[in-house]
Amino acid sequence: ELGDMEAARRHHGELSELAERLRQPLYRHFAAAWEAKWLEMAGRFEDAKRKADVSYDLARRAQAAYAESNYAGQLFGLARDRGRLGQLLPSVQPLIGENPRLGVWRAGLVLARLESGDAELARAELARLAQEDFAHVPRDLFWLGAMCLLAEAAAALGDDPASRTLLRLLTPHAERNAQIGLAMYVGPVRRFLGLLTAQLGAVEDARAHFEAALRASTAMGAATAEAHVQCELGALLLAYGDAADHAAAIDLLRRSHDTAGALEMAPLMRRLLALAGAAGGRD
Repeated sequence: ELGDMEAARRHHGELSELAERLRQPLYRHFAAAWEAKWLEMAGRFEDAKRKADVSYDLARRAQAAYAESNYAGQLFGLARDRGRLGQLLPSVQPLIGENPRLGVWRAGLVLARLESGDAELARAELARLAQEDFAHVPRDLFWLGAMCLLAEAAAALGDDPASRTLLRLLTPHAERNAQIGLAMYVGPVRRFLGLLTAQLGAVEDARAHFEAALRASTAMGAATAEAHVQCELGALLLAYGDAADHAAAIDLLRRSHDTAGALEMAPLMRRLLALAGAAGGRD
């Protein structure tokens, strides 16, 4: 959460060594789940899926009560960048139930509904969660990740009231790196502040947030987050920048395109293709 990847990886190495020495499924599950998250961050989605399967099997062997919910979260994280949330919904729903108790799942389902083309249902669920300053999203260890997912949805839906509230609630956590338990990596909070401020028309604030998010993503080796921020910052500079900004925007969009193509990040590729005309086109 602090973005200290060197220390986090060192502790993960120690965890993995202890887990293998003790041979206890629960600890081996913890280690495997973290490995899946590192792989997801790097955009190695197929490797991450295989490791998530291992993690799930170990969690079930350990009789962990949250095994199904955590596995559903891992699948959600992997589907999010590959444009498969809508397809995933029927298989994930039985794992989390019709009325998920975890607020983070309700946040995730807003994005899933949006991607599946049901914007009105997504908007209605966002409005329900937004009541009383998002009081229906519990202040548990999943809160920060859930609020970032809701920020992504609010910006995509063009919901100004929800965006203003989310901006106020997330700003104190600007320097954090959001995740959802053992399940998935979400990204630098600065990225989501950038989405919210861009939606609200605060261009200079959005630029500052995106630039900070890009530095953080690059430093952490978070290829997926880096590609998203390159696209978002590029789009902002293209729309509002001067001639020098336009050249920087083209470079950012090209780099995002290269990563998105290599990693098969379908939603990001669609966004980049939509921007291609404004950017002067590219092959």
